[in-house]
Amino acid sequence: MVQGGRTIRLRPIAHPVCHKNTYRNICLMANRRIQRVKKERITLYKAQHFQIRSCLHSQKSKGTEKRYRSICLGETVLQVFHKLFERQLNTQITHHHRQYVGRKSGLLSAKLQVAHMLNNNQNHFAPQNDDTQTDTQNSVQDDTIWDVVKVDIQNAFNELPHDQIRQALENSAISLQDRRYIFNHLQSRWADDIPRVRQGVSTGDVISQKLFLACVDPILFELDEKGYRAVMYADDLTVLHKRGEYHQTVELLANMFQKIGLVINKDKCEGTDPSSGNTTGVIEFLGQNIGINSEPIAVQIQKQLQTRIKALQKYDIPKFYQYLIFKQCIIPSANYGPFLEASITETQLADAKDKYDYIDIMLAEAMEEILESDLPTKDLLDVMLLSKDDGGLDLITPGAYFDLMIQNRDMAFQDPTKVNKETRDFFSKNRHEFINSKQYPTNVKSEVKLGHCLDNYYQITNKGFQYLVDMRFDKKQKYVSLDTKCDLCNCKNDIYHELNCKKLQRNHILTHDYFVRQLADKMIDANKVREVKEVSKNNNNRTDQKHKADISFIKDGKQQFFDIGISWDTERYFAVKQKHYQTETVNGQPITCTPIIIGKDTTVHPESLAALRQVGIEEPWLYQQVGILMSNYREQTDYVFRKKTRKAQDQPTDIQPTQTYKKLIKQRNLVVFQSMRQQTQMLELRILAQDLRRNLGRNLKCNTAKRSKPR
Repeated sequence: MVQGGRTIRLRPIAHPVCHKNTYRNICLMANRRIQRVKKERITLYKAQHFQIRSCLHSQKSKGTEKRYRSICLGETVLQVFHKLFERQLNTQITHHHRQYVGRKSGLLSAKLQVAHMLNNNQNHFAPQNDDTQTDTQNSVQDDTIWDVVKVDIQNAFNELPHDQIRQALENSAISLQDRRYIFNHLQSRWADDIPRVRQGVSTGDVISQKLFLACVDPILFELDEKGYRAVMYADDLTVLHKRGEYHQTVELLANMFQKIGLVINKDKCEGTDPSSGNTTGVIEFLGQNIGINSEPIAVQIQKQLQTRIKALQKYDIPKFYQYLIFKQCIIPSANYGPFLEASITETQLADAKDKYDYIDIMLAEAMEEILESDLPTKDLLDVMLLSKDDGGLDLITPGAYFDLMIQNRDMAFQDPTKVNKETRDFFSKNRHEFINSKQYPTNVKSEVKLGHCLDNYYQITNKGFQYLVDMRFDKKQKYVSLDTKCDLCNCKNDIYHELNCKKLQRNHILTHDYFVRQLADKMIDANKVREVKEVSKNNNNRTDQKHKADISFIKDGKQQFFDIGISWDTERYFAVKQKHYQTETVNGQPITCTPIIIGKDTTVHPESLAALRQVGIEEPWLYQQVGILMSNYREQTDYVFRKKTRKAQDQPTDIQPTQTYKKLIKQRNLVVFQSMRQQTQMLELRILAQDLRRNLGRNLKCNTAKRSKPR
């Protein structure tokens, strides 16, 4: 990348889940580039450096023919920069209120709007275009039957003309410098197998969707003027029209999109009007079959859920990433069903509840394979539903929340325009009371906050993930070894053993110091002060530092000290430190030092937790850091034990320590010495060859210069 006369090489982050500090540095780098674009008025990227990676995404195939869609992905730094650039565009570009992409719960709102329009069709309500009132209040009952048409835009993103994008940006008063950057990116992107294109936007880019919506918004405003009600999510458009006017509506939409350079594929348009050739009265909108005669939403979700769970189990990815995908992708794709059950009557609620309970069991069985838990399915489902403060995962399943979702459905169908406001607030306020009112077995709740520990995006290995799960489900006997002998040094295990053990001391100190730094930084951010600092310590003699403060904190003119400790027995370790600090003084004055004792089972001592609350440390952040800390600590400890086991296996067991064994050791050392000697000789020869080549080049230059001089 060439920037301001300098050459900068960008390297993409290989892993999808990056470290917190790495992500922060990327955001800072991208933010600096935005400021540089504004201040110095320079072009950020040159044309030849907009390289993208193209990949093919499989679509639904008709018959035996397989269909794929090309998706172009940019570098990670470029994607983050475009996210920040999109925030800047959001302040200047506003979209039509019937365009639901980019909103919170926008996908659900769009589906709910279409289902609501079909429900009005069943009740013979004629919609009006006064958006100041609700749809039900602003509807007139008559004998007119209304239908819905779903429009298919052919290659919507790939064939959008750049002239139309330029006009839309000018109408939105986007600055000249931002427009130059956008078109520099659009016209200069390229991939190894795709030549440079002069139209359309990239499918996988962040700002591409924003540019497409800016060009399509005038069509939605024109439909409002003509008396049509439309619902749009990105390039998926549905329009409500009178029965018998299907072809007229499609022709009208084709003329509208032709003005902006897009083509309507009339053969792929779907409608509930019988004149469209559809006798079922069902359309597929955003992957969901919606219509009066469509099969129940629960049956559709069950089929989709089976496919997604099989796809997740097919690929050998780390358990922690399986959990994140399951939590963020699979659960939300299954828990919205009761909101869309428009045709369910009171007599059919019991049957629908049973279907959604079966979906809950499917989700619990999939979670059981991820966590590798021995709990029964019903108990594990309770753990999934419990709040994170009680040791649960705080997930929303459609069967458990069925009654509450049905109440929200009634509110949403009365006024679907407020699904992003009142209904979401109602659901969020009442869902914890609704789920916590149930009776749970004693083995479900736990002091180990697994939901908080896994609520992060750090790279947790399989062993670290399994360690956190074992701590949650009371499998500590696999790891606890107090009052026994250490397998590494044959010393007695006590609360100070890992600090004194030569094999585990370094790992314990690094874990302790890392948490001290994180806690000190969090205190600065929470209290907006700079008086938080790490107390100086003697790195040469760390065993004498076990009863000395780690953090000094000044609040309201009073100095407080905190001493961080990590142990299996939190109660015992807290009592030892508290007894010591009762007699500790600094400059002859007694000090107030609070022990912060963290259990290796990811628990925190109650008094330590109360002291951290007083200085502005939130529990979710604390347990996230503890989960990361203990998972990495367990991984490093297992590595030390594996290293010792590997050394023991490498030693020959059938040879006694006699003269023969000593000869073998000498021969091995001789081979190692000879190989090192050969490497040294090769390195010397390489250096000598470089010197000869350099001297030869100098001589050639000198001879050439002498010959070129005039006589």
